[in-house]
Amino acid sequence: MNNSIRRKLLAMYDYHDPVTGKVIPGYDKEHAERTSRIVIKVARRLGISGETLQEFEITTLLHDLGRVGLEPELFSKIFNYAQAEGLPVRVTDLINQYSNVKKAQAAIFYERLVKPVLKKYGIALNDRVRRHIEMRMNFERLLKVEIKKHEKEFEKLGVKINSWMVKVMLYYYYPEYLAKSSDKDSRLMGMILVACENLEAYNNIRRGRDYYGRRKESLKESFDVLKRFVNQELITKEVYECLSQLVGSGDLDAILAESRGYKSADELPREYEEFKSKLRSA
Repeated sequence: MNNSIRRKLLAMYDYHDPVTGKVIPGYDKEHAERTSRIVIKVARRLGISGETLQEFEITTLLHDLGRVGLEPELFSKIFNYAQAEGLPVRVTDLINQYSNVKKAQAAIFYERLVKPVLKKYGIALNDRVRRHIEMRMNFERLLKVEIKKHEKEFEKLGVKINSWMVKVMLYYYYPEYLAKSSDKDSRLMGMILVACENLEAYNNIRRGRDYYGRRKESLKESFDVLKRFVNQELITKEVYECLSQLVGSGDLDAILAESRGYKSADELPREYEEFKSKLRSA
């Protein structure tokens, strides 16, 4: 894909606030762009090529489009306060705890659940807060709204968003959409995207600082998360091992250094290099 199309797709993350008229720069643009570079490397190793690979690249660039307008400080407050008060902060955890709640109702149910917590910490349950709750608890609706909004732009760019691409974008939140799919390639791509975007996110200094409350990034921690995904059958061991090999070989150093805020000439920290060595010897 040429750089012009990539830039235009990533520009869709910029949000024009209908109330203030201001443009909120897309918070997840850089994350999506770096994730796409990791995804391409993994996908090629696992046999995805040609037109499918091009469509997968588009899928990856747009995978967080349901979070346009995200304000990291507000997002962090809502879910950190909720977690501190013992509330679930992911839709899967919410459904597991409240089995009578359907995913389509999760955002509205969560508003009622979290309202006393927000009041305790002085946060009014207004439209901005509701949108941020929906980013977490009804990501599917927001993603589809954004894709619909950009239909004419996609057409001008010669980009077609197929139904399988949307399912791959949603795989992290809604893995059941591909769990029984006869399209094994789509499920594999969902797994690759989940693994790669979490690797980037757990090495992303900006995300860590803004709403994960992380003081520093840890390569080991990112792979602990990926191991948990294998145990949960969210990704396969094959996907995990492919990513392990790429990181261990140093093939992703430049991308992950960028995620951590390092310049190209900077040396990565000892923790990073030591864990890379363990991956090579595993």
